[in-house]
Amino acid sequence: MILVERNTPGFQINRMKASGFRSASGGELVFEDCRVPVENMIGEEGMGFKYIMQSLNGGRITHSAGSVGRARAAYEAALAYAKERTQFGQPIGKFQAIAFKLARLATDIEAARALLYKVAWLYDRGERVAKEASMTKLFSSEVAIRAAEESMRIHAGAGYLAESNVHRHFRDNILSHATEGTTEIQLHNICRELGL
Repeated sequence: MILVERNTPGFQINRMKASGFRSASGGELVFEDCRVPVENMIGEEGMGFKYIMQSLNGGRITHSAGSVGRARAAYEAALAYAKERTQFGQPIGKFQAIAFKLARLATDIEAARALLYKVAWLYDRGERVAKEASMTKLFSSEVAIRAAEESMRIHAGAGYLAESNVHRHFRDNILSHATEGTTEIQLHNICRELGL
């Protein structure tokens, strides 16, 4: 691994604007004839890929925690709206179609949180968690996206407004499938760890 200083000739950051996670900046790193002194090497030569791969388990656990939190925020917005929005003389949360959506989300979020806590506990104990880290990342990402989608459905047109918090949850949560390895990568990792 090599540390490249921001002002190194040949190194450039091209800022990119994403549709979600607007509080974080992202971009493309360009290295064109970029020369770096040997003392900027981190760790052993030839081990960079291994170092990065080793960091993925912790990153997947951290990502899972963020997904659980974002799922909870989308769910809480939907729950509050279902209690205050009335149709046909009663809060929409009293209708079984809406109530069942909220019950499933509450269950999924608790399951995602329990899996996350177990995997984080195993990781803190120094145990090998390649399969479990992929499982928690996969499951919590799916729960976060489902929570955002259901919250938008419950809010209906009010959730589709670009300036609404519900729309922000959707924009932010949809990225959960891609970061720290795509859903397909997590499935591949789990299959490999199962010996498939």
